[in-house]
Amino acid sequence: MKYDEPRPRTKAELDADLSSGNSEVIAAALVSAALHQPDREYVESLIIKFIRHTDPWVRGVSATAAGHVARIHGRLSTEIVSLVENLLEDKRTHGKAQDALDDIRMFSQAQR
Repeated sequence: MKYDEPRPRTKAELDADLSSGNSEVIAAALVSAALHQPDREYVESLIIKFIRHTDPWVRGVSATAAGHVARIHGRLSTEIVSLVENLLEDKRTHGKAQDALDDIRMFSQAQR
């Protein structure tokens, strides 16, 4: 997969991309939201929704997005931390989950 620098997107653009059904488009939108969307609660709601996606790539990128949120905002919900920890059990998402948890532990306080 080719890396493209995530561009900022409006919530309307994000919602359209996230409902596309295309895993690559969804993953790019999740990273864009995490990096550029100032509404942390909105981004967390997206992570919660997509961390359970059927595609392991989308689940792993959801974990990456959680790590970005923790780094940028300095906090993250405890629910998301638990969901990321669950991804450690799947070899397809383990690496991304571990990287995200490292970022979460380094940069944030888990919030309820």
